[in-house]
Amino acid sequence: CGYTLNAMLGGLFYGIFLYKAQVSVPRVLSAKLLINMIVNALLGTIWYSMLYGKGFYALIVPRLTANLIKIPVETIVLSIFLPVLIAVMRRAKVRI
Repeated sequence: CGYTLNAMLGGLFYGIFLYKAQVSVPRVLSAKLLINMIVNALLGTIWYSMLYGKGFYALIVPRLTANLIKIPVETIVLSIFLPVLIAVMRRAKVRI
């Protein structure tokens, strides 16, 4: 299914930008920008349109707008919580 591809691409983009790298706002912003615009807005709209028979062009504008609005909030949240999560995992001796 297309949504499975979306999940894989989201993980791939996070891996490309954040795996074994210092978590920084530009890295998180780049990952979120690609994920929100390409994976969520574009591909998600394609799958939704195919699944429910709705018009792609009628759906894309509100979905692009919603995903653009979410980028700053998600970037701030990830930039704060990812370093904390990494520290907790290292303290628990989880190999990352």
